[in-house]
Amino acid sequence: MVSSILSLIYQLIIGPLVLLFEFVFSVSYSHIDNPGICIIILSIVMNLMALPLYRRADAIQKKERDVETALKPGIDHIKKTFKGDERFFIMQTLYRQNSYSPVHVLKGSLSLFLQIPFFMAAYKMLSGLYILSGESFGPISDLGMPDGLIVLGPVTINLLPLLMTAINMVSSVIYLRGRDIKQKIQMFAVAAVFLVLLYRSPAGLVFYWTCNNVFSLLKNIIKRRKEPEEKRSFHGTYTGSFVLSCVYIALFIGIYIPSNAMKSSPLDFTDVFHYCDPSKYLIYPLVTSLGVFVVWGSVLYFMSSDKVRKILCLITISLSVIFTCDYTLFKVYYGDIKARLIYTMADMSRTSYLFETCVLIVVVACILYLVYRHLMKFMNYFLVASIIIVAAFGGYNILQIHKAIEGHSYAPEHLETASIKLNRNGKNVVVIMLDRALGTVVPYVFNELPYLSEQFDGFTYYPNTVSLGAHTNTGAPGVFGGYDYAPENMDMRDDMLLKDKHNEALLMLPLMFLEEGADVTLCDPPYADYQVMTDLSIFDEYEGIDSYITTGAFNEYSNDQYEEIVRLYRRNLFCFSL
Repeated sequence: MVSSILSLIYQLIIGPLVLLFEFVFSVSYSHIDNPGICIIILSIVMNLMALPLYRRADAIQKKERDVETALKPGIDHIKKTFKGDERFFIMQTLYRQNSYSPVHVLKGSLSLFLQIPFFMAAYKMLSGLYILSGESFGPISDLGMPDGLIVLGPVTINLLPLLMTAINMVSSVIYLRGRDIKQKIQMFAVAAVFLVLLYRSPAGLVFYWTCNNVFSLLKNIIKRRKEPEEKRSFHGTYTGSFVLSCVYIALFIGIYIPSNAMKSSPLDFTDVFHYCDPSKYLIYPLVTSLGVFVVWGSVLYFMSSDKVRKILCLITISLSVIFTCDYTLFKVYYGDIKARLIYTMADMSRTSYLFETCVLIVVVACILYLVYRHLMKFMNYFLVASIIIVAAFGGYNILQIHKAIEGHSYAPEHLETASIKLNRNGKNVVVIMLDRALGTVVPYVFNELPYLSEQFDGFTYYPNTVSLGAHTNTGAPGVFGGYDYAPENMDMRDDMLLKDKHNEALLMLPLMFLEEGADVTLCDPPYADYQVMTDLSIFDEYEGIDSYITTGAFNEYSNDQYEEIVRLYRRNLFCFSL
């Protein structure tokens, strides 16, 4: 339970940054096939993106230091003159008069608090990045291993962590010029911690953090212009609208879109080996979406000036409208989506889609700009209503997914080795139908592997058997039921549903053998009752027909495969929605 909560907190705060790191690195790597240069680009881009946050953190820290400096003489006098409860109450009065709290001392470490999630994201992304393995860059022979650049006999010393720490300490000396000893000790201690943590880490990760320290050093060397004190009013209307629009976007992308995709075919998103309601996977895109838009969006908002906040508010409201219109009005047919979030038979011929989207963005931006003064007082009510609606639709989708899965709760019970009855004295007929097997190549296979002829002695090869459809759901009826169930012949009969005609075809051979007095065992009939996880209930009324689901029962299936699916949904459902 505790580990699950910690995992969700990690996904909420660190997960969005990991995705951002991956995006920047992959885009640069697609244009520059050099991991070392891509790491430099990654460092520059991430530092530039975080620069406004760090500048604001520095301003907050400076303000906090100024207050502490102004209060220090009074605090020293109180500590020297008074004792016990009297000292405590006088100190509290001093703090209250100056709108200060001892908790504000944490503001002095705001830059460090910002570094921690970025460090964890970089560590997660770069420490296990397979692209770095075996790749060299300059004197570094392998970016996926500790650099080991200094060799003294049997002793190997990693140079990059030492260089990183040295640059960090020089940067700290410049940054802390004129500060008290307490802050200098804190910064040097942090540098030492990074040295210990990263000393044996892959060279790619250490090189990235070394680039960060170089960027920080250059930033501290350049004379910082004195920023004018700004009055920060925390305008309630904009703050409320910003937060509500972020929550709406998070729900729209985190629940509504992925649940819509999952609802279209819930059984595709479950696994007979780890049978569960796939809607539980929706927690991952929801948490990631909340992290991107609510958590980090709020960090950016509350560390910005009033002018920037107003702009951010209008941007998020515009995105709410644009995302909703784009998803509901401008449809592009991508074909069928598989459980691994891969599209098949995508139709990308609509080149006008990009133009339509750009027009939508311009129109929405212009309308909001022209009428935002009149709409802002009603915007919060509209956003609250939108949040309730999108949450309700998401909840409805989840109920539909649960209902679809609940009807197949029998599936795990059939996951067993089939008990096939064979007659030692009479005749046994075994019919094997192989999905996607090319019948025309069978003679060539037997010619290349003569021992197969002995193994398949007694089987009959029919060279003229061929599927009449390109896919299982259109080809299987003809294979099982004959020409009457060819796609065109099935379409000519409008007295039955396709589902019932499909079931009729699957029953054809079993009923023929059953009428001749044979015991019938049927394994894995495809799309029975038009269900992806085949529904064996269509055979229940026929005594003498035993049916089983044996898909994968004879294969080695490890928990690693299941964990791979979970990792896929944890990361990619959000990306799919976005």
